[in-house]
Formats: sequence, C-alpha cells, structure tokens
Amino acid sequence: MMEWLKSITLDQWLTFASILEGAAVLIASLLATIFGVKGKKDKQETEKKDKTFVQVLQELVMKAEKFLNFSGKEKKAYVIAMAKSKFMELGYDFTEEQIGEKIEDIVALSKSVNQRDKDKM
Repeated sequence: MMEWLKSITLDQWLTFASILEGAAVLIASLLATIFGVKGKKDKQETEKKDKTFVQVLQELVMKAEKFLNFSGKEKKAYVIAMAKSKFMELGYDFTEEQIGEKIEDIVALSKSVNQRDKDKM
C-alpha cells in the first residue's frame, strides 16, 4: 500500500514541496488581499462617518446660534434632537452623550476663535 511512497525520488519530493510552498504563498496573498481591502474599506467608512458626524453638528450649531431668544441649554437640546434625527436617517448610531460632547467641543472652539468681551471675563 505504501510502496508508491518508496518509489518517489528526492527530486520529486522537492518539486512537490515547491508546489506546496507556492500554494501556501498564493493562499496567504489572497487572504491578505481580501482582508486588507475589507480593512481599508472599513477604515474609509469610519472616516466618512466621523467626518459627517462633525459636519452635521457644526451646521446645526451654527443654525442654533442664530436663535437669539433661546438659552444655550435650549439650543443644545435643539441640536441634539435634530442631529439624532439626521443620524438615524443616515443609519449612524451615535449616542446622545457623544453628540453632546462634540457640541460642547464645537461651542468651546467657536468661543475661543471668536472671543467676545463677555466671554473673556
């Protein structure tokens, strides 16, 4: 039953080993390509999502700043409500806490860039 193994020469074994090595390299390359592309695509989607998150909030904060007869708390509530609606529409799952923190960051940046006399005190 195993006699055919005895008849294989060293050159045949080396050829067989080379074929196996080539197949292993090919499989590894294919897997790296498949998962590398998927990883790159996931990264691009995350970057797009993050960019959209900031852009939507910046636009809503700018819009809310035009509401002259509303408190900061009321403006923030408006931005959160509108943002949650927009993100739900886009299929994004940002939490109210994430939205609130980013609003605070945007407002703080805006105040530091556009310092008014009353903000300096």
